[in-house]
Amino acid sequence: MSTRRDGNTRTVARAAERGLSAHERARGSGAVPAAERPRRARRGAFDPVQISISDAECRDLSRGSKKEWLLTNGTGGFAMSTVIGLNTRRHHGLLVAAIRGSVGRVVVLSKMKETVHVPGASRSIDTSFYPGVVHPRGYELSGSFTLYPVPTFLYTGRRWRLEKRLSLVHGENTVVMQYKMLPFPSEPGRRAKLTAAEARKSLKLAPLERIRVRVRPLFAFRDLHALGEKNNRIQRSYGVRALGTDGSVMRCTPYPDWEPVYLVCPEARFSEGLDWYKRVEYPQDRYAGLEFSEDLWSYGYFERELEVGDTLTVTCTLHPPETQASVWSESREVERLEQVMARAPDETVFARRLALAADQFVVRRERDLPAIIAGYPFFADQSRDALIGMTGLLLVTERFRDAKAILRAYARAMERGLLPTRFLDGVRPEYSAVDTTLWFYVAIFKYLQYTGDFDFVRTELRIPLLETMRYFEEGTRFGIRVDRDGLLTCGEPGVALTWMDARVAGEPVTQRAGKAVEVNALWYNALKVMERLAERFSIPSDMARFARRAEQVEESFIPTFWNPQRGCLRDLATPHGTDDAIRPNQVLSVSLPFPLLDSESAESLVRVVSERLVTPLGLRSLEPGHLAYQGTYDGDGEKRMRASHQGTAWPWWIGPYISALVKARGAEGKKRAQQLLEPVRSHLEADCLGQISAMAWGDPPHWPRGCVAHAAAVGEILRAYYEDVLGRNPGTRSGTLVPGLRRR
Repeated sequence: MSTRRDGNTRTVARAAERGLSAHERARGSGAVPAAERPRRARRGAFDPVQISISDAECRDLSRGSKKEWLLTNGTGGFAMSTVIGLNTRRHHGLLVAAIRGSVGRVVVLSKMKETVHVPGASRSIDTSFYPGVVHPRGYELSGSFTLYPVPTFLYTGRRWRLEKRLSLVHGENTVVMQYKMLPFPSEPGRRAKLTAAEARKSLKLAPLERIRVRVRPLFAFRDLHALGEKNNRIQRSYGVRALGTDGSVMRCTPYPDWEPVYLVCPEARFSEGLDWYKRVEYPQDRYAGLEFSEDLWSYGYFERELEVGDTLTVTCTLHPPETQASVWSESREVERLEQVMARAPDETVFARRLALAADQFVVRRERDLPAIIAGYPFFADQSRDALIGMTGLLLVTERFRDAKAILRAYARAMERGLLPTRFLDGVRPEYSAVDTTLWFYVAIFKYLQYTGDFDFVRTELRIPLLETMRYFEEGTRFGIRVDRDGLLTCGEPGVALTWMDARVAGEPVTQRAGKAVEVNALWYNALKVMERLAERFSIPSDMARFARRAEQVEESFIPTFWNPQRGCLRDLATPHGTDDAIRPNQVLSVSLPFPLLDSESAESLVRVVSERLVTPLGLRSLEPGHLAYQGTYDGDGEKRMRASHQGTAWPWWIGPYISALVKARGAEGKKRAQQLLEPVRSHLEADCLGQISAMAWGDPPHWPRGCVAHAAAVGEILRAYYEDVLGRNPGTRSGTLVPGLRRR
């Protein structure tokens, strides 16, 4: 089977200089002024993308408690719960604040205890689990839920309606909750048709002119991943000052090492009510085999009588309200989100929802540096996920400055040729992966395809890239080195260096020490990127050196990895033999910018992967029927770790698979790709509304699992939709060479 090099020798430099328009050349200069300007947003832009949950679903406890929503604030903080306001996991909360960059997150405000008082009765509109009981049962009054532009809850009693809107202030650790009494629906002309008896009865059920609403903030004051309990350390003292005629500001410092927390209400006075709400339960944590009960603290409540059109607004913030909360305007956030949607690849509902989803992962760290959150609610910024998702999250959406800043930060963080696996504020970064650094080369190539910004790469990235090549060739940590056959090998006992990095009792679940197939596909692409850059920068010696290295990989790859009996690639090669398990890793040999297979081999690989790995929500991490296959991702932490890369499906692999499918099958592959995206479209409305989960069961019914919002999944699906389904390949558009499959 031939692996002859692509005969096309056009350079990135000449093609880019020939093919770029004036606008694209301006982008390529690094200034990118036009592309960074938000496009004009259309009025009513949220109407077609709106995600609504009906009263029937909201009033069904089982269904309503499984539909989650997510708001982010652009700093790493977020708000998250279910459409019925029931917190089902410890990570839910109305204000989860990032207090140290995007990493140190704490649950400040867990929820609100909300009560509507009407003549002769009181009804709670919040819902909680306590031992053996659901109390209160506010979901029974749920009228509906809508997601955009901010989560909006409607509650309906027999004679009243109340709307609750929840907003986060972008760039701040501030949540704003607004309660508004709405007109009760009436039927014009109906009363005239009633009998006298019916008219008298209807008067008793006439809409109320006013209701009294009481809201009590319940605080957690703890780390995102911990649980709180009643204690004597809580600071029971607090301060209150008047705000205008009727309002007030409450200031508390819950523990000595905490910054002040403020409650602001312009329409009502704060009333003291110090109390613990004990043994609040989180069923999702119980299901995951975790501790699932905690105690929440309350200082008191706000209460106001509302007539139709009146509001009660409560703001919880970590910023002095006179300088921060007072400038909040929901209309400003609406305008920002409309501009986000305007950057979508096209005007379809699917594309705009993906653009809104992508925006939630892009945050500002300290000193206004951008970062990409790997997944909500569990993770902070992790390099591998950021680099895999970067093309879709930042380049397709034309956030070129953010992409440039992240690439610059990563280049400066390299150590002995490796990128940190995770960035931890105030703690030494973790260097424990081989593929993360190689994804860096792919991300740089994609950045050049979209921007043509060679000056930046030459002046700031070239030296770190050369240093990494030297370390890989000479050998660096964890046994990472180039073998005599030109392939990259790595591994040490107890270390998991690839994306399949789950460990139990300190040992990798998926043993992949040796020559991993996707690592070598990425290594080949890194060499080809360096070859093209050397050609662009007129450095013949480097160009020849990296070309020879790439040719050596080409000559060794097929003999090492091709499995003629199964018509696809082996997953791993070691001195003791090969691992012939069918995994999604082999897809990168076709999907990456520089493929390693010819068209016939690519078609065979795609066919096998289609038959063995494809599910509605991603590619299985291992084929069914294998002795190690586990098709369900459930149980305690150890069981989940053992399943995560042994059969669990991963939605982010849909992106590489679609790219491979279109490269191998052309128009037919594009048609199939459209079909593959249909379950994703449905998923955006089914679980964490407007987001894509990190995992799913490998077995039917393919329940979503893991992070409910995953950066790599959103980014790769958005990239594949733009480049492969819409066919708007940036390299073709800008004139940058995009290699095709090899010729036999």
